[in-house]
Amino acid sequence: MATWSLAAHDLVREELDQMQAVLDHLAGSRVPLLARACRHVLDGRGKRIRPTLLSLSARAAAGDDYRPSHDAVLLSAAVETVHVSSLLHDDVVDGASVRRGRVSVNAEWGSPISIFTADYLLAAVFQVLATPENVELLRGLATAVMRMCEAEVLQASSVGNLDVTEDHYREIIDGKTAALMSTACRIGALAASTESSRATRLAEFGRAFGMAFQITDDVLDIAGNAEEVGKPLGSDIRAGYFTLPIIALRNGADEATAAELRALLGRGTRISDDVVAEIAASVRASGALEYCQRVAGTYVDEALDHLSALPASEARQALEALCRGLLDRHS
Repeated sequence: MATWSLAAHDLVREELDQMQAVLDHLAGSRVPLLARACRHVLDGRGKRIRPTLLSLSARAAAGDDYRPSHDAVLLSAAVETVHVSSLLHDDVVDGASVRRGRVSVNAEWGSPISIFTADYLLAAVFQVLATPENVELLRGLATAVMRMCEAEVLQASSVGNLDVTEDHYREIIDGKTAALMSTACRIGALAASTESSRATRLAEFGRAFGMAFQITDDVLDIAGNAEEVGKPLGSDIRAGYFTLPIIALRNGADEATAAELRALLGRGTRISDDVVAEIAASVRASGALEYCQRVAGTYVDEALDHLSALPASEARQALEALCRGLLDRHS
């Protein structure tokens, strides 16, 4: 478990353990190969950020006397499964061989198995939640999935575009990452409290948190430690995705340096580890990392502002600490 999120996870440890039991159930296909692939991606190796956000949001909305319900645990399992399903699709699109520090499903069993595993898990989520009392929550989750798909298409349509703008990048991560985190916070609050204003505040918190999270994730992809990150560095630039560190480097470069950068990035999947290291060194020397830190910091401040409107509680404190920890994360 990542050190920057340990305190938050500890507060909702019981819910996360119960959620894992639900995930194990979701992995129970009668087809042995599919069951193995499901268990491979649902075994608890991830950060569990989205279900943690959901459980903490439920507590923050209801107050310190909140007791977790079975429905809240199901919702936590749902948001984690939706996230995992998106990673399975991502790994196929990107040709990734490593995920969460070990071989990816598509590398182990092939792209078709990865795709069908993702689709099976997504269908399992909606089957579990398809009850009359969950209609609004299910609609919110479905909307988040739609936004994630839209963002992925936006990203795919800009592959190799060396002129991608920062606004376009922000639009992509808003849908790709922030939408599901926002939804996790909102449905957690709605499942625990009738105070709709608190659900709105927590949804806005989740969106800002998600924006900051993805920016720091993109920084780690180019300037992090591969062992800590759990996958090879430079996967974004090899896939032709030019994220904020690269955009900031390009925007601040003189004409000659920008031309050299374009030549390096234009190699796509042929970019070697040495070239990734060279680009990372340029990012560090240019001030691009500091710029990314400032942008992420504005989203952290926005997230904390939304939390300040909620009643004081242990859960709110945990969300605040989780949010501040984003700027110091290494994985």
